[in-house]
Amino acid sequence: MEEYEKKAYQVLKLLGCNQSYSGFNHAMFAVAMLLENPEIHDYTGENGIYTKIAEHYHKQSWTAVERSIRHLIQNFCQNASLEKCDKVFGEEVTESTINSGKNLSNKQFLESICNYIRYDFKPEE
Repeated sequence: MEEYEKKAYQVLKLLGCNQSYSGFNHAMFAVAMLLENPEIHDYTGENGIYTKIAEHYHKQSWTAVERSIRHLIQNFCQNASLEKCDKVFGEEVTESTINSGKNLSNKQFLESICNYIRYDFKPEE
């Protein structure tokens, strides 16, 4: 899983996500989990990905994890570079999406990063 975390870290940094947000680590861990276990589809609930992240980071609830990732995405959308977005998200994120203040859902954000890592990502040496 460490290899996936490293790749997720590199993509989040490429996108300009701020590492000082707790959501950065939560998103990084979520992407690594999704890459390692592609059959995961449940984000909430007792066995959901947010619960597993909360346990890993000793958070009180899965809702705190969901909220921290959402906050990271909101910050990302406010400061996003269209060129970098296009590289990772393709047509899901457009200039009008960014300018309208409409954010990606957590699931869209995380799964788009996973797909980018699976199919297009060239890691830094």
